[in-house]
Amino acid sequence: MVGTATAYVITVSLHDVVPGIVVTKEILLRAMPTTRDVVLTILIAFGAGAAASLALTADPRIVAKPWGQIIDAMIGVEIAISLLPPASVIGIGLAIGRSDISRNAFWLLVVNLIGLNFLGSTLMLTLRGVRLRYLVLEKTIRQTVVDTLAANLPACTVEIAANVVLLSDTAADVHATVHQEANWPLPSSLAQTVTSEIAARTGYRSRVTVEIIPCQAHSTLQDADAVPRGIRWQR
Repeated sequence: MVGTATAYVITVSLHDVVPGIVVTKEILLRAMPTTRDVVLTILIAFGAGAAASLALTADPRIVAKPWGQIIDAMIGVEIAISLLPPASVIGIGLAIGRSDISRNAFWLLVVNLIGLNFLGSTLMLTLRGVRLRYLVLEKTIRQTVVDTLAANLPACTVEIAANVVLLSDTAADVHATVHQEANWPLPSSLAQTVTSEIAARTGYRSRVTVEIIPCQAHSTLQDADAVPRGIRWQR
């Protein structure tokens, strides 16, 4: 929608000002593609979806490596190649009054979305063992960690983040990070309390690490402008 709207506004703005704005071969490539173009587009979309899903399910530590950052950038480029050109052509066709161009580009965009999201992404997620019940379980454990820590920490806690890795069908590894104002006493059995609560709610055995990061906080905001204490969780 953003690509289509942007292309439409730019085309309308320049059409009467800049001479020589016509339908180019690049536009026709997306508006009236040949069978070869469609096949190549589907392959690109399939590859982009598979690569993006692989990056989501891979060890997050690889992103910190130089080649991991290159792969991450390539995924964005492939998605841009698959989605933005036909989306832009839809806006261009609407701007110059060529509904046939917009219609054909729209169907090409639909094909790309199917190849990207369903064929590439779903296949890779399936091969990587990602299942809905595991995602729901991860979310439940993260919420349990956040709720338990929030209930057992003083009100000066600034932020709580939890990372959950399922090791098997019965075990999980949990790493929680707590940003806590300095010089406040903390329960010595905090990790054990979280472990017991996870077992009670989900039946999972877990290895829990709670990292306490001391910090200082001060605000000159009025009560009406103050932002409530944030508690978030991450994968």
